[in-house]
Amino acid sequence: MGVGKTNRASPKSALGKTLYYLKEPSSYLGRVLEDGYLKLGNNLTGWSMKPFVIRRKNFLFANMPRGAQSSAVIYGMIETAKANDLDPYRYQT
Repeated sequence: MGVGKTNRASPKSALGKTLYYLKEPSSYLGRVLEDGYLKLGNNLTGWSMKPFVIRRKNFLFANMPRGAQSSAVIYGMIETAKANDLDPYRYQT
């Protein structure tokens, strides 16, 4: 990869730790730098969680805990179907 081949930074400095991290074979950041198709951020994950967080507030006001749990499970199934490009109504049957 070429990052840190001439490492002159102290291993205990922030730069030295960063260069060491980049040289690790299992470093995810190194994989992102090697493969241009990988995304560096996780915005997709954050945006997919937003509707659930909004609905979670609604689950707080359910009359019974079992009802709130059932609603959350069904909602989770619907969102999972959507994430996998499936029809939520067909997915449940």
